[in-house]
Amino acid sequence: MWATFRMRIYRVTLYFLLIARLVLAENLDLSQPWVSNDNFIFLNQLENVVAENIETLPNIAGILICKNGEIIFEGYYNGSYADEIFPVWSVTKSFLSTIVGQAYDMQLIADPELPLSNFLNFDIDYLNIVTLKNLLTMTSGYVPMDNYVNVSTYDLANAEYWDGPGIFYYQNPACHLISHVIFHNTGLTPYYFANIHLFPKLGISDPFWEYGWYYINDGGKGLWLDLRDMSKLGQLYLQDGYSGNDQILSSNWIQMATNLSSYTGLDPLHGYGYLFWVPDVDNTYFEDSFFIMGTGGQNIFVSPRQSLLIATHSHLFPEDMNEHANSLFLNVWDYVIPIFKLGDLNTDLIINVFDVIHLSDSIVEQTDFIEEGDINNDDSIDIEDINILVSSLLDL
Repeated sequence: MWATFRMRIYRVTLYFLLIARLVLAENLDLSQPWVSNDNFIFLNQLENVVAENIETLPNIAGILICKNGEIIFEGYYNGSYADEIFPVWSVTKSFLSTIVGQAYDMQLIADPELPLSNFLNFDIDYLNIVTLKNLLTMTSGYVPMDNYVNVSTYDLANAEYWDGPGIFYYQNPACHLISHVIFHNTGLTPYYFANIHLFPKLGISDPFWEYGWYYINDGGKGLWLDLRDMSKLGQLYLQDGYSGNDQILSSNWIQMATNLSSYTGLDPLHGYGYLFWVPDVDNTYFEDSFFIMGTGGQNIFVSPRQSLLIATHSHLFPEDMNEHANSLFLNVWDYVIPIFKLGDLNTDLIINVFDVIHLSDSIVEQTDFIEEGDINNDDSIDIEDINILVSSLLDL
């Protein structure tokens, strides 16, 4: 019986090898609308997981999932819709980091490792100690202040501080000082800089960005976008800073921004880059992944290794906002993300007939349980998993 079954598997293999062709993925032109693709191999499993673990959350407003630069799932709930503009809250910070990166690439902003005295010309002793990198990694040592948006550059830079830079403390005021650095070194507010160099390349048209003193935009929050536009930032990082053939952000900055620079003491988001969250990943399948996160569940998960992006938008109901944000994060982490490991038994990031062979061999040889092979999620690997995998491949 098994010999006959394996012969069928190898015939399927031969069929696929004969018709297979290598398709070189091109970078998406992010100034253009998203493209959708409903042929994701495990779409049924993905839809079921979203229905059970995301749609049921009372605050959820939308989720958008992209694989290889194409939308494979998109849903809106609780009165929300695709064109709804909403405050992205601290996702703004990652846009700000990107603007700093572009200015750095243009040599308008110097090395972030340098003290702030190289960026702000004030007679303030602490500017000789704290660096731009400290601001970007939430380790500035500044004591948060109220109404920071309406405070002058001098007063922000001359704010109280603790013992000195180096300890992670998440806050908006010190982050807002980065907006002032941009203004003083480029001559443009973050909004106007982005409206020339970033937003048009992402297909984002004249968004609203809250501002304060001297029209300098809030560096900690305040940007308003719809879910599709918000997601474009994550795709830019997936494409190594390219929009089409135009690299608008250097690989060097992306590497610095999305790798661990400071420890947060949080689990699993134990690390922080340049205004990006870095999770504690014990599975190399999602190595180098990172999060862009805003209050209450405005999130973007990015996995370059998987060419995967998962973005969410949530309503803010104060009485259960934090509980919702935690549940959403954990449900995406525990249920949605693992879908993208299914079927890839040889971990080459491609699901094809070689995985079918690998799965059939593991059943014949009765090897240890392989999570990626449990296609139907019944805690066992058997012929039913092979049938689903083969059928899915044939459907494509």
